[in-house]
Amino acid sequence: MITEQQERNLSNASANVKHKQDKVNPHVINIHDGRLMPNTPRLRVHKDYRIYTGPKGPDIGAPERLRWLAGALRQLPMKVVNSKAEADTFDVGTATKDELVVFAQDEFGHVLDASKDVRTLRKEVMALATSVAESELT
Repeated sequence: MITEQQERNLSNASANVKHKQDKVNPHVINIHDGRLMPNTPRLRVHKDYRIYTGPKGPDIGAPERLRWLAGALRQLPMKVVNSKAEADTFDVGTATKDELVVFAQDEFGHVLDASKDVRTLRKEVMALATSVAESELT
């Protein structure tokens, strides 16, 4: 059980984390008007703000920030996903016993004993995969 003072300290600490400004990139920029705001976790994830890494200083005005923003928005990396490659892989390390048994039956035509330990089944599937790969090379 914690005291009231400890509870207040914990709540103050959690409140400070939500408002803590990033020290590396201290500002985020509004994509509509170029306004700079502190880079806090809540603003960082807001849809209208981006992390600002452009020119800094008191003499940098909104027009320069908007020019930087126009270039930065064009250079944002696009998310590229190869769903076919992900669909073709089978992760033996995270598979359950049932998934391993079904995979061995479908891929290799080999029936595994489901009463064995999952680690043993993983070793057997890896051995089957290695033997198939070696036979394809010869």
